[in-house]
Amino acid sequence: MWKVDSQGKSLNQINVSAISPANHPQEKYSHLHDLVTLKDGKLALLAETGKETDLLIFDGNSGQLLTNRPLTLTGSSPYINKTFGSPDGTVTVVGRLGTRPLLLKLQSSGKIASQVIVQDKEVEVFVDAVELTDHTFMLLGEHLSGTGQIITWIGHVTAGGDILYSSTFSGHDGSISCDADGHNCTVVYASAGTGGWNISIRTFAENRVSADQIDLFSGIRTNSRFRLAMGADESVFVIGANAKNRLWMARINRSGKILTSLTFEEQATKWQRVWNYGLLTTAHDFIVPFTEFVVGNEMEQREIVKILWLRPS
Repeated sequence: MWKVDSQGKSLNQINVSAISPANHPQEKYSHLHDLVTLKDGKLALLAETGKETDLLIFDGNSGQLLTNRPLTLTGSSPYINKTFGSPDGTVTVVGRLGTRPLLLKLQSSGKIASQVIVQDKEVEVFVDAVELTDHTFMLLGEHLSGTGQIITWIGHVTAGGDILYSSTFSGHDGSISCDADGHNCTVVYASAGTGGWNISIRTFAENRVSADQIDLFSGIRTNSRFRLAMGADESVFVIGANAKNRLWMARINRSGKILTSLTFEEQATKWQRVWNYGLLTTAHDFIVPFTEFVVGNEMEQREIVKILWLRPS
């Protein structure tokens, strides 16, 4: 992990591979989840070995490891899709425990603050979530229908797991973003098309999902999850990999109209492909970290980590 300033200059570096897992020190971490900034400025990271999942807490300035504690949940090992920091200073985790959808909160000490299994046969796993100002959640989940079709579930849920509202539609690999009160939410997701995957959006206003699917792309061959975030003007900023595996970014209004868009192209290259990408927000800006594989004009090959800092005009 790197700590960088707004100009991309490296300020600190943490070698996670040098950290010994809590219960199996002879193992190495093979998978890292989202890096979370907590309310007190500390950094939280969930790391997996295949045998255990540990919560690592770092000092946000020095990078010193403060906590390394394995998750011990009631039931089987968790399958984790997303982690994020909550306003109360906890780490929120969504995913699956066994065959049921999991909503988990962890204290920075590593102790479990709450563990909730949401009871609804229409959802088997949570894939994304937003915590609202009243500490309820907008949750996005999935289940496999009897015909083999993946169905997306969207719900407004209390911290205790009570479902206030839910709905479903056909689609998968979704991401959700909402305003602070959850009155307006947008979901970007994939669905099967005639020549590949379609990437589409739907809106969710006042506990109602729009009936219309608004397509952004078709013919996507690589099924990667698009990301989105609400802008200050109620527009939505969306990023993902287009049909040519280039990083694509767009600002979209709530009617689905693309206001501005940009495809990131490397200069003086024969071939490029975006791999991983993320989307972070500040009060005014969007930050897009991503990795690329690039083949230059002399056939030299490089794997590149880049960060784009974008300010909407």
